[in-house]
Amino acid sequence: MEWTAEQRAVIEASGSSLLVSAGAGTGKTAVLVERVLQSLAAGSRPVGVDRLLIVTFTEAAARELRVRIRETLAGLAAVRPALWREAIMVDQAWISTLHALCLRLLRKYFYLTDLDPAFRVSGEEEALALRRETLAGLLEDRYREGASDFLDLAESFAGPRGDEPLRRALLELHAFAVSQADPEDWLERAADAFRLPADLTLNHLPWAAAAVQIFRIDLDRAADLLEGAARLAARPRGPAAWGETLLSDAAKARDMVTALGRGWTAAAALTAGLQHGRMPAHRGEVHAAIKDRVSTMRREARTLVEGAKGWLERPPGDLLAELRSLAPRMTLLVGLVMELDRAYARAKASRLMLDYSDLERHCLSLLQGGAGVAARLRERFEEVLVDEFQDINPLQERLIEHLSRSGDDPSPNLFLVGDVKQSIYRFRMAEPALFLARYYDYPRRPGCRRLHLSTNFRSRPAIIHAVNFLFRQLLTEGVAELAYSPEVELVPSRPPVMAAEEVEVHLLERAGTRSAPEDEGAREDDDAGQESEEPGEAIEDEARIIADRIRALLHRDPPGLMVPDPVTRELRRPEYRDMTVLLRATRGQANQLLDVLRLQGVPAWGELATGYGDAVEVKVMLSLLRLIDNPLQDLPLAGVLLSPVVGMSPAELAALRMGSTADLGEAFLASGDPRIGEFRNRLDRWRTIARRRPVGDLIAAIYRETGYYDRVGAMPAGAQRQANLKSLQDRARAFDQGASRSLVGFLRLLEGIAEAGVDLGEAGALEGDEDAVRVMSVHGAKGLEFPVVFLAGLGRRLHARAADPHLAYHRRMGLGPAVVDQGLGVMYPSLAQQAVMGRLRLEDLAEELRILYVAMTRARERLFLIGTVRDRERSLARWTAAVTGHREVPLPDALLAGAGTALDWLGPALARHPSLGLLPAEDCLPPTEPSRFRLISPPAPPSGGEAPLPARKAVVPATVRPDPALQARFSNALNWRYPRESLAHHAAKRSVSELKGRGWEGEEEEFGAATAATAAPIGAGGMEAGTATHLVLRHLDLSALLDGPGIRRQMEDMLRRELIARRQVRMVDVEAIARFFAGPLGRRVLSDPTRARREVPFTLALPAAEVYPDMPEAQAAGERVLVQGIIDLILEEPHGLVILDFKTGRVVPGTEPAVANRHSFQVRLYARAAAALLGQPVSSAFLHFLAAGLTVEVPPA
Repeated sequence: MEWTAEQRAVIEASGSSLLVSAGAGTGKTAVLVERVLQSLAAGSRPVGVDRLLIVTFTEAAARELRVRIRETLAGLAAVRPALWREAIMVDQAWISTLHALCLRLLRKYFYLTDLDPAFRVSGEEEALALRRETLAGLLEDRYREGASDFLDLAESFAGPRGDEPLRRALLELHAFAVSQADPEDWLERAADAFRLPADLTLNHLPWAAAAVQIFRIDLDRAADLLEGAARLAARPRGPAAWGETLLSDAAKARDMVTALGRGWTAAAALTAGLQHGRMPAHRGEVHAAIKDRVSTMRREARTLVEGAKGWLERPPGDLLAELRSLAPRMTLLVGLVMELDRAYARAKASRLMLDYSDLERHCLSLLQGGAGVAARLRERFEEVLVDEFQDINPLQERLIEHLSRSGDDPSPNLFLVGDVKQSIYRFRMAEPALFLARYYDYPRRPGCRRLHLSTNFRSRPAIIHAVNFLFRQLLTEGVAELAYSPEVELVPSRPPVMAAEEVEVHLLERAGTRSAPEDEGAREDDDAGQESEEPGEAIEDEARIIADRIRALLHRDPPGLMVPDPVTRELRRPEYRDMTVLLRATRGQANQLLDVLRLQGVPAWGELATGYGDAVEVKVMLSLLRLIDNPLQDLPLAGVLLSPVVGMSPAELAALRMGSTADLGEAFLASGDPRIGEFRNRLDRWRTIARRRPVGDLIAAIYRETGYYDRVGAMPAGAQRQANLKSLQDRARAFDQGASRSLVGFLRLLEGIAEAGVDLGEAGALEGDEDAVRVMSVHGAKGLEFPVVFLAGLGRRLHARAADPHLAYHRRMGLGPAVVDQGLGVMYPSLAQQAVMGRLRLEDLAEELRILYVAMTRARERLFLIGTVRDRERSLARWTAAVTGHREVPLPDALLAGAGTALDWLGPALARHPSLGLLPAEDCLPPTEPSRFRLISPPAPPSGGEAPLPARKAVVPATVRPDPALQARFSNALNWRYPRESLAHHAAKRSVSELKGRGWEGEEEEFGAATAATAAPIGAGGMEAGTATHLVLRHLDLSALLDGPGIRRQMEDMLRRELIARRQVRMVDVEAIARFFAGPLGRRVLSDPTRARREVPFTLALPAAEVYPDMPEAQAAGERVLVQGIIDLILEEPHGLVILDFKTGRVVPGTEPAVANRHSFQVRLYARAAAALLGQPVSSAFLHFLAAGLTVEVPPA
């Protein structure tokens, strides 16, 4: 592959920590892979793949990297055989997400933590439900205690839904805090910030400085509006007499901006007595529309000025006193969050459960501990490569710092790659400021370098030029946190297809929303920054435009557009599968858009954010699961009886209910209807399965026995319905990994998720070969690319984080609470809240700009921008007025910060394009601009919005004579069953522990009663105690003295060698081990330690009929099942092998023979495996119960 100079520089850079700013489509993954390959294949000093750490943002990205590296190494190995080892080792290499890396380290070093080694990782929904449940218990205790300070806090958060605002604030603040490097420290500092020193002034208060920045942007916007209004007033038939006053007010706003640059006190002094000028009367005829527009611009400017004045005119002492008064409430709030974290940790521990943030926090504790794990890992890894670095949070950055050697180290090994312009995951606690800090710092920092990748290999030049033209104007440091400088601009590499390629901009207008001339002034204020009146209807109109353009691309356009086939890579005409519609968010839009596309004859599929819980097939399954849990529930029973699972009609259900004086459940149990009788039998069988098997197995059995999964597949939208049912089973299997695998626990989990207001969203159902248009969110499209992209919904309001009137919070600025005066019954923002919310508003705008950038850079061949406004002419006039006279390339921060929709950014930027003719040449950007746009203003549909659909052709029934042969073929095909179906339901590989716990049902049933009667309760640490005991038995030096003191000395040595953790030492029954070695069997082992083999792994192929006795003989014939296990000890003696299996659990005295009988099948397996491994007969086998000090001989065959 030919590498560009900038790519080659990134691939070959060494000797420093490296930050690579890689723009969209610049081949960063290919460069990352090549850099890895260069390290692995270096001639003089190659690096093993297991000496590299590669961190990705998604599991899909990790899989892609592994595949690319493995395939390339396999190709190179034909010339350099030594690389075969590296190719084989790729699957064991350290290539994973950060969560998977943390999980791997915690599994490996669990003995250095306080974690139970049997822990599992919960899903986000389960974790949220458990957090809410934990918080409910915590608040219930607090309400019961009735402390006055807590009740005051709860009262200050009270709303129409009771204390729900307090619950939401605690949950959200907890989720935010645990993403910080040190959650408790951040919370404590946030609360302490309100304990202000007595001599503090506003000029030295961080919140005041942040508020000043917001005021300056608002006042700049006000001045721009007033100056624009003065220019408008100077037009023919404008209110020219107002011009002087407007310019005077603009100058006052500019003076306030200047004063704010000197601090709060200076601005407050200037603001005192500041008055707006009075508008003089105007002479002559004035155009009403111009006058009203000028008035509206002046009103908006005055609102901005008065907002800043309102704060600056308040006495500083009052503002500081308010902040101090909030200190007790914030201390209590932070204490509740910390208490929630501790209670939540206990709840998770009782379930052997960790959530995703726990993985990072426990891993950080492990790396910060004194065992030297971090130092060993830093030494192990030759290079640490982190992809998508722009999306990490502070905690994750701290982890990376512990695992890598920074630029201050003599041999730095950190390689970071990302693009802050594509950081769009702030809602997941990503912090783009971390990337930006290094972006600005690395060029000046010793041992560090910053490089750029800017050549785009994805998109056509028309798209690249359009992106550059727009984002040169839209990305500024003041609002977007990064300027679109020449070094980050994209450079096209692909040739243009046509001489003048264009990006189409479709600006729609809602029918019936344009104001009448006399209503102009009243409606102008609403038009600024607003979406269309009916967003649902707007997206439907946009869908019709999209459908029309898709049909044109496929059928009507000249054959200029060709796309590469993803399989053959040959150019072909576009198909539906090449088209993608991107939305800022799918909630509330995608369903309608999909409906219109399908009605227009365009096959479409969407990954929806809502609708899963309302899907009929999911409701039926949940009703059935509730019925299995408790058959006497009328509503679930009625739902299942009416569903295809039973197939009753409403009339039959009514007759069943009316035919009994009891309730529906009793009528159901007493009914003699054959269908109901068959269903009762199934219900009994499923209830038995629910008691014995995991929930996922139960759902699989229901799908298999009822055929419901196949049935819904034959219904309209069958693929989507089947995907929803598959998703339910997947969620159940994930739940089954937990400590509680009961059906009632799974149902409670789903109820908790519903109570939390989480809509799981319909499952994705697009098959790889389905020819359909995709509808997806921009976030879902991140990292992907599509031949043709329609970016729709640009007229909808920009997304903003839900503003909690009680509390805001920010990583650097801490907490921003409201002031609540319960005596007066009023709530208003504190200075802290004003500052925090202002900063969050700017960060939200920056995120929205980055989302727009990501969306536009997904397109390869064609890009369409589509949005709807209420009044097209007024919107165009507003956008052109906003940039008239502006000569700098970036748009003013005040204009960017005042946007309400994406069109409020795109409109002013496009107005300056020299080819659109919206502004005079002097107000446009240079005529040499290479980008090309076509602004299309389609006529609005008739009021009511529905475009006529083509008339349906009459369907004439035909008389068809059935063909018996064809009928037989269809019947055979539809009724065909896989001849070896029973094999598909049995695992081909099992572990001995699985067979002991779940396999060979006859033997398990035989000894089940003995187990229940004889097993004494074992503590929660029983599993870990067993693990610790086996570790000691494995590593003991058998040639040394093995009495109690001798074993303890060896354990201390194991502790120093980090073979065992200190807390595990306390779990081991040393005296029990000493008693064994003092006994007859132990002395046989010690007589010649060289004959003892410990912890011997094996894999044994057994006849399927032996493992699964219920399998039909004909099916089992010739089939083998792999069984894996580990033998504790094999003693080689002249007369044969001796098998020894240690048991650490406690048993009731006198029941050891019964328990040994239960384990006899396990020992027999060990004997067969040992004989096969060593080629010697097994003479005897023993179980030794360490706690009881008893050895029981078991027949080896």
